[in-house]
Amino acid sequence: RGVPLLGYNSVMSLFPYLAGARVVKGSQALGPMRKPTTRFAAGIVLPRMAMICARGSRTRSHLDQMGLENVVDAADISFLMSTGVVPEGIPSHPGDGRVRIVVMPSSVVDGYATRSGIDHIAVLASAIEGLATRGHEMIVVPHSYRSNGERSRMNDGPIVADLEAAVEPGAATFVNVDLDPRSLRAIAGSADLVITGRFHGMVSSLEVGTIPVVIGWSHKYGEVLDQFGVPDQGNAVEDLTSDRLITLVDHSLANRAVLEGHIAGALDDVNASSRVNIDVVRTVAVSG
Repeated sequence: RGVPLLGYNSVMSLFPYLAGARVVKGSQALGPMRKPTTRFAAGIVLPRMAMICARGSRTRSHLDQMGLENVVDAADISFLMSTGVVPEGIPSHPGDGRVRIVVMPSSVVDGYATRSGIDHIAVLASAIEGLATRGHEMIVVPHSYRSNGERSRMNDGPIVADLEAAVEPGAATFVNVDLDPRSLRAIAGSADLVITGRFHGMVSSLEVGTIPVVIGWSHKYGEVLDQFGVPDQGNAVEDLTSDRLITLVDHSLANRAVLEGHIAGALDDVNASSRVNIDVVRTVAVSG
């Protein structure tokens, strides 16, 4: 993700260590650490952590290749977050047999798509219109929002605005406001399916039992979908087309019972794995 973020992550981990604190690296995706600068930084930082929580099997493989022994498996900690209520502005589920699809686009994915020569906005807009013609209720919300309106990796508001300008009027409901994480999880729970490029939009969908269709840019998405036995719900950003996205949605809805069964069947184990993050912190704090 670039030298600035590598430096930031290194500093955030090393400074407390150098100050004498024991540092737990909570569950996140790590690796593959092929670049010399990344591998150099990892070789300095990671062995000095009191414990590293590996978020999935692919991250664990990358850490094992470094010969690290201070690693434990732990699912993303945000699975433990509670669910709020659907906020005003989001209409009630139609309840008339129509499918509700919530779209949570990502500015990060938009950037990766642009670098791959893909018009992310045009693809999503075409998919939203195509799914609307099938009679599906389409709702678009930002998962990450900054009120200053600036385009940044952490602001999906401009992406939602771009989509609203590109989509045929009436094809979707756009709610482009700041929504807290628990409300976003409730919105995911009100849907029959969620299309998202945000990692934690995917997590929220899985936690509330809603089928996600994911537009991803790294192994961090796939290793979580693997935990739920639904690896085919991911779509790499470099392969993104509106036809491919619609086909994946159609296939997901046609196999809805099976996919929801996989998600429900894995949820208890994933939540138990997520709680390992808390257990590790307790253990390290006491032993320190």
